[in-house]
Amino acid sequence: MSYRGDDALAVVLDEGPAPAPGWAGSARPDIEVREHGFKFDGDETVRPPDWLVKEVLPPAGIAFLGGQSGAGKTFVAVHLGACLASGCDFFGKRIREVGGVAILAAEGAGTMVPRISAARDELAQRNLPIAYLGEVPNLSNDFERAALIERLKLLDAEMRRRFSIPLRLVIADTLAATFDLLDEDDNSEAARTIRHLKAISDQTSTVVMPVHHFGKSAGTGLRGASGWRAGCDIVLSVIAERNELAGSVGKRELVLSKSRFGPEGPIAPFQLRFVPLMKDDDGEDFGACVVEPQLNVACSLASSAARQKPEGKGLKALRQAFNSALSDFGVERHVRGDGPRVKAVRMDLVRSEFSKHYPVGDGDAAKRADAKRQAFKRALRDAGATFAVEEDDGGEWIWAL
Repeated sequence: MSYRGDDALAVVLDEGPAPAPGWAGSARPDIEVREHGFKFDGDETVRPPDWLVKEVLPPAGIAFLGGQSGAGKTFVAVHLGACLASGCDFFGKRIREVGGVAILAAEGAGTMVPRISAARDELAQRNLPIAYLGEVPNLSNDFERAALIERLKLLDAEMRRRFSIPLRLVIADTLAATFDLLDEDDNSEAARTIRHLKAISDQTSTVVMPVHHFGKSAGTGLRGASGWRAGCDIVLSVIAERNELAGSVGKRELVLSKSRFGPEGPIAPFQLRFVPLMKDDDGEDFGACVVEPQLNVACSLASSAARQKPEGKGLKALRQAFNSALSDFGVERHVRGDGPRVKAVRMDLVRSEFSKHYPVGDGDAAKRADAKRQAFKRALRDAGATFAVEEDDGGEWIWAL
């Protein structure tokens, strides 16, 4: 530094190199930019992504496991846990890092022991680093969620002590039961729950996998708000050919429906095969089903579900409403924190336009308004990956993907 002036002592810092043209900030822009977290092209080398299960599960984040009722979601979740805990391939996909598994069994806790035992025996393994919790607290409650995070950290320490591996996967079966959801169609509730799931993942260094139901058919995807799919990193879908009247299920397939990290698409069909574990008091076989992937068989259901269906009046009205609101009121904004810059519009404006475009019959004004509100929710849910939604202090925003 240097000193100038006769009467008053002034301290002047050495200025260093001249700032780059157009730079109005620090004299050392390269340092200041990096201090604020920016990285320039060339600062880092290209490297492939890290995986727990190659091309399926990253080392952390939120991965939904969705499917129709009776399709075998929980069996697939247990099979995934057994593969991750043992190092055996999952549907032909390599386990890149063996890890412990915690299952929050808010539904069907009484079936966990036989299901885990059957999956373990099928892979010819000894006791695995898999633990389940039958009495699951309401994770929407801040205190209960914080307490569960501490319990998961203790479980991680115990797995390291017993098996010399960390806890890597937390399965929440099901999303609605573990978070005591009031309205699955509410995007603001979905956004809050996604934040809670991310907090669990961040503070435990695990992948958090909520098990969630599909809508009325495989084509509708995750049931409820569009924010479920928009807010997560991975969606694994268990789809099936189900006869609702007879209660029978034929074909079953596993599909990677969404991935932020790589290609999406069908993985493989599978069957559920009953494995006897012991005899009950009547001398009959007691056991559980195991997942049997069919790696050499093509997925036919996924291809069929991917075919575009005729657009119903709800989706048509939603598309018209969105385009109209976007044209008149759309603004450029960054979404998902540091995500891309898109043209988005406030959800209330789209909802207002939808009410104009969606026809309803004559009758009581209140009933007509309610019919339009319900139709808007259904249309937004059925739109699947067409739109994305997020909430911030300025309200709820929607944009086209």
